[in-house]
Amino acid sequence: MWYQLPETEYIDDPIRMEQVAREVRAHRRAAVDTETTGVDRQKDLVVMWSICPHPGVRYACSPEMLKVLKGELIDDPRIEWDFTNAPFDLSMLENMGVPVPAGPVHCTLIMDWLWDENRRGRHGLKETAWDHLKLNMDELSTVVKKQRGESVPDAFARLMREDFASAIDYASKDAWGTQAVHDNLMLKLRDVETDTGLSLLDLYLKVEVPYTKMLHIMARRGVRVAPSYLEDLRGPMQQELDKVAREFARAAGREINLNSPKQLRDLFFGELGWDPIKWTKGGESGNRQPSCDEDTLKLYAAQGKPLAQVLMKHRGIAKIKGTYVDGLLKHVGREDRIYTNIKQHGTVTTRLSSVSPNLTNIPNPEDDIYRIRDAFIARDGHRLMAADYKQLEMYLLAHLSGDVRMQEVIHKGWDVHMGNAAITYGVPYEDIVAAKKEAGRLEAADVPHDQWPEEVTQLLRYRRNAKGVGFAVTYGEGDAALAEQLGVTKQEAADTKEELFDQYPGLRDFIFDTHDDVVARGQVSNLLGYIRHLPEAQSDWKGGYWTKSGRYVQKRPGPWAARALRQSVNLRVQGTAAAVVRLAQMFIEGIDGYENEHADRLRELGYEQILQIHDEVLAEYPTEKGIEAEIEKPLRAIMEHPFHDLPERLGLNFRELDVPLRIDIGTGDTWAQAH
Repeated sequence: MWYQLPETEYIDDPIRMEQVAREVRAHRRAAVDTETTGVDRQKDLVVMWSICPHPGVRYACSPEMLKVLKGELIDDPRIEWDFTNAPFDLSMLENMGVPVPAGPVHCTLIMDWLWDENRRGRHGLKETAWDHLKLNMDELSTVVKKQRGESVPDAFARLMREDFASAIDYASKDAWGTQAVHDNLMLKLRDVETDTGLSLLDLYLKVEVPYTKMLHIMARRGVRVAPSYLEDLRGPMQQELDKVAREFARAAGREINLNSPKQLRDLFFGELGWDPIKWTKGGESGNRQPSCDEDTLKLYAAQGKPLAQVLMKHRGIAKIKGTYVDGLLKHVGREDRIYTNIKQHGTVTTRLSSVSPNLTNIPNPEDDIYRIRDAFIARDGHRLMAADYKQLEMYLLAHLSGDVRMQEVIHKGWDVHMGNAAITYGVPYEDIVAAKKEAGRLEAADVPHDQWPEEVTQLLRYRRNAKGVGFAVTYGEGDAALAEQLGVTKQEAADTKEELFDQYPGLRDFIFDTHDDVVARGQVSNLLGYIRHLPEAQSDWKGGYWTKSGRYVQKRPGPWAARALRQSVNLRVQGTAAAVVRLAQMFIEGIDGYENEHADRLRELGYEQILQIHDEVLAEYPTEKGIEAEIEKPLRAIMEHPFHDLPERLGLNFRELDVPLRIDIGTGDTWAQAH
C-alpha cells in the first residue's frame, strides 16, 4: 500500500525548507502537526513541527522554519492543509506568528465524526489511523517513559534532549499519518450518499471545511469578562451555599458534608433506608454503591423527599459557582478575555459544544439568578449585540412536519407555544397573551401563586402543556420526562401529548414517519443530509401492541429502541437547527465560499462574531451613533434567510423554508443587557 513509512528528514536550514515549500506548491497540499510547550491555545509555543506534502516523504522542522511556511506558503489559496485537530494546531501556529492559511483547512477529527458520530473517543489520530488503516501510530509513552510529575510536553522536550532521532521520528510520523487518514476518509465520505443527493464528502467540503476555519477565527477573538464582577459574586454564592447546607443539616438532624458521597449514602440508604434506584459502576475495585447522582436525586425529589430537593439546590448553586465564577476566573486571558475551545465534533446532533471553559450550558437569562451573563462585557469603544433565533426548533418542526395549522400559527406572527395552546384547548390566543402579562404583574408584586385568579392559572397551564409537549418532541423526551416537567403522572403526560397531536395530525405523522424510517434504515438525516446512526432502532424490539389512536404496532420497542426512536426525531429538528446556525454564521463571516455583500457590509461596520451558544450569535461592534440600525439590516438578511444561496453553493433544490425564520436582536454593554 502507498502508506509505506518513509525515512524522516530533519530540517533546520532555510534553503532546504524553501525546497520543501516548492514541493508543497507542486502538490498543492500539505499535512502539518505541531509539538508544543503545552496545550494552552493562547500561550503555548511550538518546539517542533512536521510537514508532509505527499506520502513519499516526512519532514520534522525546527520552529525557525515557520518563517518559510509563513513567507512562502500560508497565503497561497491554492494549497490545502490537513490537520488532525485543526483548531489546536492553527492556534499554536498563530502563537508563533503564522496566520490562518488562505487555502482550505481540513480536520480529520471532523471527517471521522461525519463518517460515524458514534465513534466518540475514537476520532483522534492514533485511533483513526488504526481503525481505518491498521497503522500503528506510537503513543509518546511508548517512545519515552514519563517521569513522575512530568507532563506530555515536558516528556517530549526531554526526548529532544536525550534522543533527538526518536523525537523527530515521532513528530514527523504525526503529519504523515494525518495525511494518510485524511486521504482514506475522503474516499469513504465520497461513497456515502445522503438523503439530499449530496455525498457526505460534499457536505464536508462545502460546509464543514469552511466552518472549521470560521470557528477558529471566532474563538481566537475571545469574549471579554469583568473579573471584578465575578469576584463579587463569590461571597453571596458561598453564603447561599452555607445557608442551604445548614437547611440540610436541620432536616437531617446533624451536619453532613454535602460533597461526601459516603456520608450521603450512609444517611440516605443506611439511616433513612431509601431504596436504591441506581448503582455506581464500582471503579477498579468493583465495589458498586447506591448512586446519588443528579438523575437519581431528581427521582427522589419527585417522590417528595425534601433532603433530595435541598441537596439538588446545593449542587445547582455549587455547579454555577464552580463553572461560571471560579471556572471563568481561571480561564481569563489577555485583555481580560476568555478563549473557549469550541468543539465542532462534540455532539451527535451536530450542535457545537465547548470546553475550558464550557460556555454551552451557561444559564438561560430566565434561569440566570446570579446574572452571570452580566460578567460578559464588550471591549472598550464597543457594545455587544445578541441575535437570537425566535423559537427556532418549533419553526423547523412546523416546516419538517408540514402541519398546516402549526405553520398558520407562525404565519400569523403568534408565539408558537401560546398559539399551540390556543388551538389545542380552544381558547382565544389573546386571552393567553393577557394571562402571561398578568402573571408577570403578579410576580412583580410578589403575589403568592395560590392567590392568583383561577383563569390566569388555567391559561398558563395550557401554555405550559403546549410548550412542554413541543420541547419533548424536539428534544427527544419520553412521557416520563414530560410528566416530570409538567408535574403530572406519566399517563397524564401522555394524554396531554395526544391532545396536541389531535389538533396537529401532520406532527403526529411526522413522528411516525421518522420512526418508521429509522427502524427501516437504522439512521435518519437532517435537512442538509447529515446522518445520525441509530442501529438500536432495529435491534431492541418485543411483541406487538395497539396504540391509543387505534394503530397496531407489530412490535414494541425495548428501552434502547425507544430511546433511538426519540433521538431520531430530535436529530431531524435539532440537527436542522444546527445547520441553520452553521450556514448563517458562515454567511455573516463571508468565509471561503460564503462571500456576500451583506458580510462585506458587516465587516465595514466593524461587526465581529465572538460566541455562538445554541441559537444565539453574540458579537461586538463599535459604539458609533446609529450603527445598530446599519448592522441590523444585513444581519437579518442573512440569518432569516440562511438557505437562499443553497442551490448555487451546495446544489440543493430549495431556497426557503415553508415558514419564515425570525431573529430577536438586542444590544447592551453586557451580554445580559444585549439578550
